[in-house]
Amino acid sequence: MLRDDLRHLVPRPRQPRAFIRSSPMGGGRLLDVTYPENMNFPKHDHAQAYLCVTVAGGFEQSYAGRDEIHAAGDLAYYEAGEAHRGTYSPAGARVFHVELPDDAVDVRPERMRARHGPSSGALAFGAQIRHLLTRSAAQDPLELEGLATEFVLAYLGKPPARLGSAWLDRAKEYLRESLDSSLSLGGVATELDLHPSHVAREFRRQTGTTVGTWVRRLRCAEAARLLSETDERLVVIASRCGFADQSHMGRTFRSLLGTTPREYRLAARGAIRLTAP
Repeated sequence: MLRDDLRHLVPRPRQPRAFIRSSPMGGGRLLDVTYPENMNFPKHDHAQAYLCVTVAGGFEQSYAGRDEIHAAGDLAYYEAGEAHRGTYSPAGARVFHVELPDDAVDVRPERMRARHGPSSGALAFGAQIRHLLTRSAAQDPLELEGLATEFVLAYLGKPPARLGSAWLDRAKEYLRESLDSSLSLGGVATELDLHPSHVAREFRRQTGTTVGTWVRRLRCAEAARLLSETDERLVVIASRCGFADQSHMGRTFRSLLGTTPREYRLAARGAIRLTAP
């Protein structure tokens, strides 16, 4: 047996660590967390309220005076500062923590009290988020923020009142004039004097697409125009159109047009034209 005064020299087994990927979303963020098998997490809390979406695996957890089992497709809502602890399954788990600013969604108290349960939309939401993450969501924070806001609104929020069409024209004009800036759903809502959840829900209802996707198309359309009509360098065009960098513009072009900016320019200027939404 080791003497007590020598035990501190023996290395302790390392606790497996979770892999965390963080993506900004306006005033909030999305945490994509992969937990290893059988990982125990000690009692802790979070500074910001969040919605937890389990997309693979599962875990057992104790919080708010009760024990619960979470599986793929489950949702759980946590108040800021609420302590919890638990153990992840032998298969580990992958979860999304959706953190939004306090005023991002006008919540329904009865939904908050429901706390935890399965949701038919959770796995679909997870698939959409994974797609955005593989496309480098850090470069499309507006699209990520809009998707997350819509999802949280569907789970926790009060249905916003339907809006007329006048605000939509103002919204489209503002987005067109702000392509070269860092746009956020909260910023767009402030400009229009509306709630972010109203903008997210009503923009999709009236246009059939999200604010983020609309902006991607606008940026691509403006870049296509500049490629056809000017000799500006690709890096300059990317900056003028609000892309994070030239690579980001290239990925967006391939996604929407099936070609690269350079190929677009070389293929007889103006012969291929992307119509702005």
